[in-house]
Amino acid sequence: MAVGRISGPLLKDNLLRNGVNLAFETNLLYLDVVNGRVGINTATPTNDLSVNGTTTTTNLYATNSATIGTFTLTGNTLSSTNSTINLLPQGGYPVVYQGTINVGNLAITNNSITATNANGDISFTATGTGQVISNSNMLVNGDLHATGTITADGNIALGNQTTDTVSFTGEVNSNILPSATNTYNLGSSTGPLYWNNVYSTTATIGTITATTVTTTDFQTAGIDISGNTISTLTTNSNLNFVTTGTGGIVLNNLKFYNNTITNISSGAVTSFVNSPSTVTFTGSIANGTTVTFTGSISGSTLTVTSAPSGTGLAIGQVISGTSVNAGTYITANLTGTGTSASSTWTVSGTNSVGSEALTAAFAILTVTGTPSGTIQNGMLITGGTVATNTNIVRLGTGSGGSGTYYVSIAQSVVSSSLTGTITGFVNFSGTYGVVIPTGNGTTDRPSLATTELGMIRFNTDQQYVEVYNGITWTSIAGNASGVSVSSATDIALGIVLSLG
Repeated sequence: MAVGRISGPLLKDNLLRNGVNLAFETNLLYLDVVNGRVGINTATPTNDLSVNGTTTTTNLYATNSATIGTFTLTGNTLSSTNSTINLLPQGGYPVVYQGTINVGNLAITNNSITATNANGDISFTATGTGQVISNSNMLVNGDLHATGTITADGNIALGNQTTDTVSFTGEVNSNILPSATNTYNLGSSTGPLYWNNVYSTTATIGTITATTVTTTDFQTAGIDISGNTISTLTTNSNLNFVTTGTGGIVLNNLKFYNNTITNISSGAVTSFVNSPSTVTFTGSIANGTTVTFTGSISGSTLTVTSAPSGTGLAIGQVISGTSVNAGTYITANLTGTGTSASSTWTVSGTNSVGSEALTAAFAILTVTGTPSGTIQNGMLITGGTVATNTNIVRLGTGSGGSGTYYVSIAQSVVSSSLTGTITGFVNFSGTYGVVIPTGNGTTDRPSLATTELGMIRFNTDQQYVEVYNGITWTSIAGNASGVSVSSATDIALGIVLSLG
């Protein structure tokens, strides 16, 4: 529709539409007189000005609010009816810049993100296998907490000063290796920061420097220390205590140095004591098979001159005969064998027996049940009807517990409660001799307060060994025999003087 020039009264009537809408070019410009709206490219304006198309303007001013698509701008608030707001700048270096932008409870100012709600958390959440990645250094001025696994591929520095501490509540699930050998320490060698206790099943340590070592069992390559016992780990190996210079091994008051044992307590008595060992058990004694032969005994040597019967002679058999002392038994084989027609043997005690018919038989002790301790060779057996001075002379099938043992006296004892006792003795082995204390017969003798019955010494004045009999010192030969060089000289002089 073409509109010409309107003037005069017609213009007024036309502009005052009296409730009739006016359309230019259908809906290019549409005046909604009824609702007081203007539409451009629309005949149904929904607002005071509705534009159906693209609008270009130099400046757009909205006093209260402006709605563009799903966005509404009111004052300093930009809101959207959509759940997502996308900021998509274009160009080579796209930037969304604002002094401060608030997103929900977050305020973004320059390069800082701050929670605006009190005590609110800031969460970075990736989906699926996605990660939150920081491509630069990260500085945390507060606490850092992770509920999952922490993995560091580079070096880790914990603390930058000695006042910083590291606490482990969890358990270490791997080896702990130093980056260099013989370089770093665990604890301080000078204190005051020491580790308290170290608990380990096995420790392999080159050198131990400790004030106190407390353990239930300690082993080296060759020894084991358990409780109050030190033992070697290799069978038949020696346990060596080695010192340097003139230093020795000191056990209480005894010092061991080279081949010398010294009591370091002045005036103290050095004693070698064997404590008795007693074992109770149930046992019986019976004689074994008798072996007959012809032989003689001179002192402690048995000479056999005929082949023994049966299985022959053996160590531990009891020898019986017309002139043989009771309790004589074989202790060792010298020549020949147990079945030889000619052999020699060592027997216990001293006998003088001419050639005669002799017998030999084992006196067998049979132990039943479990003894209270270890049965040993040499034990004195008592109890029931056991003969006096019955000793175990050889092990049979028993090796400390139940089994058979050979005893020194032939007899028959029914099963009964028996006791085995061994006192032991001090044995100085060797072939040269034992050196006893030496001194004159007056000032070098010990005082009466320190003398004991049986004490012996060599009297350099009288040139004989003397013994203290509980009353006085006397020659070890006693009154029976024994004359010293000095005594013999005195006797000779007396005879010469008396005979003239």
